[in-house]
Amino acid sequence: DPITLIDPSGNSPENTGNPPRMSGPNAHISSNPIRIPDITQPGGPNPIDNVGGVAIGAVAGVGVGLGNITANYDACGSYGYTDITSQLTDAEKEIGFVHKYQVIINGIAVTVYETKNGSLFASPKTGGFFSQDGSISKESTAIAIGLNLAFGKLRKDGVSLGDTKTFLRNLVLFARDNLGTFMNIVGGGTDGLTQFMKHATIGYGVSLLMHTYDNDPLDDGVWTDYSLYDYEIAFWTSFWYDEFEMDGATTPEKNTHDSLSILEVANLLKASAYQESRLGQSKQDWENADDNNDRGVFQIDESPYKKEGGWNWPLLSLHKNLDGVRQYGSNFIGTNYLNNRFLDIGLGIGITFGWLVLGPNFTYSTGDRTATYSDWLDAIRGFNAGLVENWKDNEDLENHMSIIKRVYENKGP
Repeated sequence: DPITLIDPSGNSPENTGNPPRMSGPNAHISSNPIRIPDITQPGGPNPIDNVGGVAIGAVAGVGVGLGNITANYDACGSYGYTDITSQLTDAEKEIGFVHKYQVIINGIAVTVYETKNGSLFASPKTGGFFSQDGSISKESTAIAIGLNLAFGKLRKDGVSLGDTKTFLRNLVLFARDNLGTFMNIVGGGTDGLTQFMKHATIGYGVSLLMHTYDNDPLDDGVWTDYSLYDYEIAFWTSFWYDEFEMDGATTPEKNTHDSLSILEVANLLKASAYQESRLGQSKQDWENADDNNDRGVFQIDESPYKKEGGWNWPLLSLHKNLDGVRQYGSNFIGTNYLNNRFLDIGLGIGITFGWLVLGPNFTYSTGDRTATYSDWLDAIRGFNAGLVENWKDNEDLENHMSIIKRVYENKGP
């Protein structure tokens, strides 16, 4: 049955019964992130707003088990992308695809399609949706789910990834450099692989929109690059935004309330990192700790401790205070985060999120997920000064905060 080759979920009305057609309360769902998208459906030009918008378990019907991944996610596998538009089939062209790419993440191949209006879709099958001999693995399924979750969210929020080849190039380089480290933090598994691909894609789109600062001269004719870590900041902002289940769109234009969007939070955290270390542009910030034992982009303590009110306390203790927030703090502590920009930035942003939900005026514990600008400023106060009793009459803290607010609100120093 050729339909089963292109729609293993069994949702298509043309399905002949092998496998059985899906029925019941979920029969209307057409958001399985690995089935062929209907990009010509009625209701507007936006192809399948909900593509990828289902839980990981919803793809169980494809016969691909989503268990733990045993592959080595260090940068020893192959990474890259290839434009294989010349291999587009008539069926793919009829659907509306105009470009086709093979993307390889640590030796795992998936297919990415592009429509004429720039919408992207991923297939876990080597060779694409219609390939007669293409293979699907739990790893390629996890990658495709992550990509489609991100493509759907960015499409819904009107965020462009720009030139597709440039995006794919940056995506595979980012994965080559950071996927192994990330999997160590989240404990591996296909869920971790999906998380990485989702936030690496959203993070790239957000990084294109972040505030760009004027660069300054350093010693020996070298200039700063204040955008050097925009991708990392946007990635971790998107990741922690999901982990803490914050309510908000990718950009402020799509927000329906006064909480900060992912883009606004990323820009505010960039301003915070600027005040902490000039965004890690000085070698001294990496090679030597300051008087407070701090080092790195977010000036993380060289000697972590776990006592209440300590710098990493929120991230290490949240699992005791909040249901559903996974404990990643100890995983960071077990790594060489001081010499890894990706980890340093992830930990600094994670700690700030931790102080957000413990803030004096943010009612996270009662289910509130709409953090305002004021809430986020309190989070940064916590990051810098600890418990709220340390904030009162703290002139140094308020001077620190005034610089961060100025840089954020002026979109640069």
